[in-house]
Amino acid sequence: MQSTFSGFGVVDETAVFKVCDQPHPVVIAKILKACLDGHLDAGLADLATLWRQGYAAVDLVQTVFKVSKTLDLPEPRKLDLIKLVGLTHMRIADGAATLLQLSGLLAKIYNSNALAAS
Repeated sequence: MQSTFSGFGVVDETAVFKVCDQPHPVVIAKILKACLDGHLDAGLADLATLWRQGYAAVDLVQTVFKVSKTLDLPEPRKLDLIKLVGLTHMRIADGAATLLQLSGLLAKIYNSNALAAS
C-alpha cells in the first residue's frame, strides 16, 4: 500500500495492479470473452496493448489461468481451456516468452470454441 501511494499518490485498484506488475483481471476477462464470442481480432488487439504496456508473458499467462478458472463455462470446456493455458505456460517457462505464444493461445481458444459450437 505504501509503495502504491508513493508511486501513484492514490491507493486504488488500478494503481495496486500496476505496482504488482500484474495485468488487471477484468482486462484479461475481456480478452478471453472476446475470443470465446468469436472476436479474435479484438482479443488480439487488447493483448497487444497489454504487451506494449510492458507486461511479461509469464504474468499475462498466469493471470489468464486465474481468470479462466472463474469463467462461466461448462466444466469440460473450462478444463480444455485450462489445458491450453497450461501448455502455453509451459512453453513460456521454457523460454519462448513471446507475444506470438500468447497470440497462439488466443487463437487456440477461439478455434476450440468454434469447434465446440458446431
